[in-house]
Amino acid sequence: MREWSRHSDWNFKNKLLLIEAECYNTRKEFDKAAVCYESSIKYAQEHKFKPDEAIANELAGIFFFQRENYLTSCMFFLQSIQCYKTWGANAAARRVEDSIVNKFDSDLMQSCQTEISSKLLVDVSIETSSKKHHLDDQGVVTTTTT
Repeated sequence: MREWSRHSDWNFKNKLLLIEAECYNTRKEFDKAAVCYESSIKYAQEHKFKPDEAIANELAGIFFFQRENYLTSCMFFLQSIQCYKTWGANAAARRVEDSIVNKFDSDLMQSCQTEISSKLLVDVSIETSSKKHHLDDQGVVTTTTT
């Protein structure tokens, strides 16, 4: 995938970033995984790949739910639902809707919807503890101590 991305960054970068996010997650490198999930979504948005954006949002929702970051998780799930609907994948949208009904209460859902409507793009910089993780122009996550 990395080789394909070198030849057609436009087509493959968001996919590569999503795979890297999953790899970082399985290696328990959660800060790097979070950066890659969000970057994958950003690139899918920029290149109008709604299916990829929907899937990346759903996987990010699962990731943040597992980290017990429920507000962020809810926001990603809601974005995923919207992307699936825009794409026309209504069954997938209903599947995600059904899965979050039991995960979040109505107050949290309302907070998520408010947060989403005030946020235009996902920031690819995440500050965690005293470290800042960001994605460079080569798609490599780097860490700096602040």
